Amino acid sequence: MSPKNPSEAITFVAHGSGLEGANKFVLGLINQLASDKPINLGFLEMAEPSLTQALSAHIQNGEANIRVIPLFLAPGKHTLQDIPAIITNVAIKFPDIQLSVDTCIGTHPDFLGLLQALL
Repeated sequence: MSPKNPSEAITFVAHGSGLEGANKFVLGLINQLASDKPINLGFLEMAEPSLTQALSAHIQNGEANIRVIPLFLAPGKHTLQDIPAIITNVAIKFPDIQLSVDTCIGTHPDFLGLLQALL
C-alpha cells in the first residue's frame, strides 16, 4: 500500500491487561487527547488491538509517518526488545512507511515534574 498522508500519526502502546476495565481505562485516556494528528492505541499482550493491528490501521488509512509512544515507565524488555522487534517486522512489510519509537515515558524531561507535582 502506498502512503497518502505524509503527516505524523501517533500510536500509543500499552502493556495490556487481563482485566478489561484496565484496558478500557487506557483507551479512555487516549480518547481524551486533543490532537490534529491521527491517534490510536495498541497493546503488547492480553488485549486488542495489538501494536501490529494499530500500526496496520494507520497504514490502511494512508498514514506514511507513524510515531510510536510506549506507555511504559522504565526501559525494560518490552521497550528495549519487544516493541523494536514489532516495529522491525512492520517496517519490513511496509518499507515506504516511516516508523519511529519514543523512549519510555519515565525518561521524558517533563515526567519528573509530574511526579514532583504529586508531592
